[in-house]
Amino acid sequence: MGKFDCLFLHIPKLANYYRPLNRFLWGPSLPVHLLALADLLQRNGITSQVIHLGVEQIEDKNFSILSYLHEQRPRIVALDLHWHPQSYDVIEAVKEIKAAFPQIYTLLGGFTASFFHEEIMRNFDAVDGIIRGEAENPLSELVNTLLQGKGDLFSIPNLTWRRKGRILINPLSYVASEHDLNNLSFTNFPLLKNYTTYLRAMGQPFHGKRIPGGKHFWLDSLNSPIFHLPVGRGCPVQCTWCSSSYRSQETLSGRREPTFRGAVEVLRSIREASPYGYEIFHIAFDPYPQSPGYFLDLFTRIR
Repeated sequence: MGKFDCLFLHIPKLANYYRPLNRFLWGPSLPVHLLALADLLQRNGITSQVIHLGVEQIEDKNFSILSYLHEQRPRIVALDLHWHPQSYDVIEAVKEIKAAFPQIYTLLGGFTASFFHEEIMRNFDAVDGIIRGEAENPLSELVNTLLQGKGDLFSIPNLTWRRKGRILINPLSYVASEHDLNNLSFTNFPLLKNYTTYLRAMGQPFHGKRIPGGKHFWLDSLNSPIFHLPVGRGCPVQCTWCSSSYRSQETLSGRREPTFRGAVEVLRSIREASPYGYEIFHIAFDPYPQSPGYFLDLFTRIR
């Protein structure tokens, strides 16, 4: 891929130690919608690429994201800050990127960034903006506006941003509809640099740096990569331990009820992922407790 407009950068928690594993990466799996966002931009004429820093370090222990950015010169670098253990590594990367390339627009998104958006913007000047909650339309509008050279971002929903030293918080007004979710593709793996390494070695919550790549199938993926299959967003209940429960969803994204993808679109994702070697599909999405009809229909179609 040549030069591009928007780089999506995933940075796992890089420095971890647990005696049975020795040194390991935590959080190597991409957030399930990250690839879909890159694909959405790509289909709308905005060249995009996804970089997984852990994958690049496996491929080349001397890989430098700054050298790569110097070569490619994207206009926007969007980093996911979804899981809180990533926080230190993500913020440090943003500071390094902004110091080296002040003209690059640095953008954060994800659950952790959404919840702590004001604190992050107050304490880290290197962060230019944060998209809170769901990002499909806000990201498309923001990227188009920036590429056109416009500085007025008041119309971008869900955006926290800077203007003349002030932190501005636009309304949390965008929540993806069923049509929006059905329009997403989660399987454009070639948008991810060195995606074959990711499929082989990065399917689960950790990656042991000293464990040969092939052994990870046996250790953490039942000897097969696991595809985290998106079937919807939201939750109807309030479990005390869950950051995706009803109240959390309302706070972080403004979502008040679950939205399911169409069964036909879910089946399409399965068909598209299968040629890449996926044989196990994991659904992390709860049905309505008293209304199981969606999954009964979906599983019937899968069978």
